[in-house]
This record gives sequence, C-alpha cells and structure tokens, in this order.
Amino acid sequence: MKEMLYIMNSNVELLKSKNIIKCLRPDPDEPGKFKLQMIPISRLNSIEVYGNVKISTPLLKLCNKVKIPCYFNTYYGVPIGKFVPENSRSSVIRLKQYETFLNTQKKLHIAKAIVSKATQERNIILLKYDKNKTIKKNISRITQYVKKISGVKSVSELRGIEGNIMKNYFECFSKLLYHLPFNGRSQRPPKDEGNSILSFGNVLLYNTVRSEVYRSALDPLVGFLHEPHENRASLALDIAEIFRPIIVDNLILHLDHKKNLLTNHFDRDEMKCYLNQKGKKIWIKQFKERLRSSIRYTPLKRNIAIQEEIKLECYNLIKYISGEKKEYIPINFNNYLRY
Repeated sequence: MKEMLYIMNSNVELLKSKNIIKCLRPDPDEPGKFKLQMIPISRLNSIEVYGNVKISTPLLKLCNKVKIPCYFNTYYGVPIGKFVPENSRSSVIRLKQYETFLNTQKKLHIAKAIVSKATQERNIILLKYDKNKTIKKNISRITQYVKKISGVKSVSELRGIEGNIMKNYFECFSKLLYHLPFNGRSQRPPKDEGNSILSFGNVLLYNTVRSEVYRSALDPLVGFLHEPHENRASLALDIAEIFRPIIVDNLILHLDHKKNLLTNHFDRDEMKCYLNQKGKKIWIKQFKERLRSSIRYTPLKRNIAIQEEIKLECYNLIKYISGEKKEYIPINFNNYLRY
C-alpha cells in the first residue's frame, strides 16, 4: 500500500533524481551538514510538508506526471496551500456530482447519512470508554438529537443539530481523557493539549482523504454537508467526517490512556498549544499504523487497510450520484478492530 511522505522539519530540501526523491535534512548532530534520504516516488500516495521546505520544479513536474499531490502547512499544522496534479479523469462523474449538489433532496440525503454515521461511530467510542458511567446524560442527549435527523428539511437545519451533537460529544471527550487537558473545543489556535492533537490529527486525515477524493475523479471542492468554500475541499471534509471517530478520536483516547502522549509532548503558552517534534513523531507513527490496519471487507471477501476503505467510500458515493445505487449508505465499520 502506498503511503504519505511527511516532512516535519524546516530547512529540508526535496529534489528529483530520475524517479527518486532526494530528501536533504539538517543533521542534528553536525550543524551545517545534511543527511540524505532516497525515497522511490512509486512508494508514495502524497507529500505533506510542515514548515519551511524547498521543493524543486523538476520534482513537482514528476509529481504531476505520476499524480501525487503535495500539501503545504505551517510548522504547527495549519494548511496554507497545495499542489494538485492535472486531473485527466472523466468529467462525467463531476457533472453528476454538481447535479446532485443542486438537487436539494439528494444533497440532504447524503448530508444526513454522513452525520448519522459519524454520530453512530462516536456513540460507540463513548460507550466503550465510559467505564465509570459518568456521561450517561450526554449520550442520552445525543440520542435525542439523532432522532431529529430524519425529520430535518434543509442542510442548514441539519448542521444545527450536528452542532448540538458535537457540543455534547466534546463535553464527554473532556471527561474521557485522563492525562491530556481538554477544556472545550478551540481551534485557531488550539488552547490546550487535547485541542492541539484533535486539530493536528484532523489535518492529517483531511489531507489523506483529499488525496483519495482527487484520485476518484470527484471534485474535492464541492461537498454536501460542508458548503463549498474557496479555502477548503468541502467534499474531503464530508468524507473525513465519517472516518474521524475511528481514526482520530479513537486513537487520541487510546494514546492518552496508554500514556503514550503526555503534556511534555506539547509546547504551550498562554495563548496556544501545539505538538512538539517528539509528539508529532509519536502521532504520525501511530496514525500511519492506523491507516494500514486491516479489516475484513465483506463485499470484496478479503481484508483491506483502512486507507483503502477511504478510497472505497469515494466510489460508494460515486455509485449513488451516478444512479447505480438508490441510497447512499456509508461503509459499515462494525467489524473494525477497535482499541
């Protein structure tokens, strides 16, 4: 399975040598000198850069040829731009996608399915980790909001319900974290360790999903739950929402309970909190292992990696918008091996 190349240090230079990426990194043991890493581009799914990094034009030409997107973020994980190769895929799928977006009923049907599935997965996590039965009231409120989803008449009304679900969910999340402080959701900037790892994990997942959406020939910019916006790939956010609970949220709780992520893995001041280099290495290692983890996928009668399941979810959506399926039902994770 192909993987993402993460560049987490500044002052790194990426060059092309035939079909190899030459990665020059500063040597921490010898100031002024560099370490060379050779990476076959055939191994990669995408390139993600965090910090001040140089990428040569010949390498970008190669990325365009082999269809590898590059995502650029600040050192702290805030997205700032992207390089997306030219897409030669059929435009018919995108036309169907735009038609579906303009069809109020179909658009709402997809949005409802996404919120329902994401909430179902979050409830599974809450019930699993609530060993002391301290969040029964919140779970009950979430259940009541879920019952209202079928009756909503617009996506904006649905987002209001989703907002109430997430408010109660994050109240639960703060009680389930044992070692990482989390005092309500804050994002720009994250103000504590819990928010920092949530934001960083969501960015990595968003970029992973965006790559799969791009390869599927769907338009990443046109979503159904998240409205199109010039600074974000709304459809990638839609599909990422389905996978956030089992990939990001579940992994955070697991690492917190196992004491794999602690407050000393973060840099914090009065205004903001971000993962430090050690914390990023821990998270990325675990995140990549999570994407590679295997599950039994019944329709194909074989095991697949969770990253492949993201790709299949894109094609699952295509089958609905193209009329091959009458309903859009996100992939079932019931057989997923949870921590």
